[in-house]
Amino acid sequence: MQKNMIGKKAFNSRKLTSFVLMLTMACSLTLVGCGEEETEIIVDSETQMEEQEKEKTPEELAAEQAEAERLATLQADKEKGLFVLVNKQNAVDRSYKPSDLADIKYFAADRTPAARYMRAEAAEAFHELAEAAMNEAGHKIVITTAYRSYDFQSTLYNNYVANYGQAEADTFSAKPGTSEHQTGLATDVSSPSVNYQLTSDYISTPEGAWL
Repeated sequence: MQKNMIGKKAFNSRKLTSFVLMLTMACSLTLVGCGEEETEIIVDSETQMEEQEKEKTPEELAAEQAEAERLATLQADKEKGLFVLVNKQNAVDRSYKPSDLADIKYFAADRTPAARYMRAEAAEAFHELAEAAMNEAGHKIVITTAYRSYDFQSTLYNNYVANYGQAEADTFSAKPGTSEHQTGLATDVSSPSVNYQLTSDYISTPEGAWL
């Protein structure tokens, strides 16, 4: 009786071992099969993407290239600090000064030479604008003041306050540190038709209308 019990236990143990082995093999085969299916799906996806690229028209490819270049330019401009917000709520430090200020070729001769500079990209853009105005319509457009240091703006603002009072001065002049001119990306423009003055009448001139 005891021998039969031992025999049955041994037999059941062998059955259990065989079952575990079969189950392990089945799981292994299943995992291998899944891996192959995933590989096939990835390969198929890459193939489909390649086929889609081939199906694009030259115009679509050119548009994608242009967009990629535009985004790259924006990123480069951001890294150079060309995206800077300066206003009454966002001031810059007194020591802030762009490192790439370039000469402006078209300016009002009766204004300070210290303000005849802009950042390189802005200076180039202004030159293109001034030359287009002359070539297309014979208009002369020049800067009066472009870059202004913190101290320059401070002197200008304090003079306005002394002459007009702070309340009125604040309506047309920026406090030092809050002027876009300090970024080197902004300029005031004028023309001979208004004797190179800064006036709201400029909008009624041919040059103002062209702008």
